[in-house]
Amino acid sequence: MFTLTTDITVDEIMIPIKKLAIVNDKAIFKDVISDIQDSGYGIACIVDDKFKLQGVVTDGDIRRIILRHQRPFSSLLLESSIRFATKNPINFESGLNIIEALTILQDKNIWDAPVVKDNVLIGLIHLHSVVGQMMKKSY
Repeated sequence: MFTLTTDITVDEIMIPIKKLAIVNDKAIFKDVISDIQDSGYGIACIVDDKFKLQGVVTDGDIRRIILRHQRPFSSLLLESSIRFATKNPINFESGLNIIEALTILQDKNIWDAPVVKDNVLIGLIHLHSVVGQMMKKSY
């Protein structure tokens, strides 16, 4: 049986915040959709003024919101971004080993998770980054 081992942490392979969709918790839902589109990742992190993680919205969440709310789409766009966010998302604390992160991503069936330090957003882990790093280490 093959066992993966590594001392690499999420901090070493996370996507930096400058490349992420990050929306203030006072922003409107249109900003979430726009920022997700611009970032190229299927997730927006909702933060307060001190960059403390308040929640996340994924592209899948957006599809479900649109289908569930039977009212004019334009009215959804003006709603508060935090209203539709997952308020206690799976996230990884700085320093977590990527094998542990991979296990959680797999168990929770998710692609992305914010990385925080003392609940302050510092990056994002994407499944492809973790798997790619593990493949490098196995050869």
